[in-house]
Amino acid sequence: MQYKGLAVKAALGVILGTALIASYGCESAIDCLDNDGPEFVTGAISDPVLNQVYAQTITVQINNEPRDDNFRYNFSLSGALPEGVSAVANGRNYIFNGTPIEEGTFRFTVFVNVDDSLEPVESGLCYYNASKSYEITVQPL
Repeated sequence: MQYKGLAVKAALGVILGTALIASYGCESAIDCLDNDGPEFVTGAISDPVLNQVYAQTITVQINNEPRDDNFRYNFSLSGALPEGVSAVANGRNYIFNGTPIEEGTFRFTVFVNVDDSLEPVESGLCYYNASKSYEITVQPL
């Protein structure tokens, strides 16, 4: 008798899961199961040196999506960069470059929002935003 109750619960789980997928559309439910969305590939970034040219790239990819380069990535930054260093977006990359002219530790967060209007069909991402915090310290010469 105990096994019969477990079988009924399992069957209900399958029915409810199927209903959930049907209500959201199969593609959306599957995309959320495998966690489709933007993620930062770049972990820590190197520290710049005072009055030396600095170049560093942060890269984002779409988790479980082979068409990463077909998306539109919109980057923004919160926090402070050292004076003399700026950031510019280029596809899936957020590029920092310049020559820092002040020492110190700088903390900032990079945000990315992904536009998933791939042609001819939308990608069906589960989530569209990601962020990652970074810290760099401008080293003396």
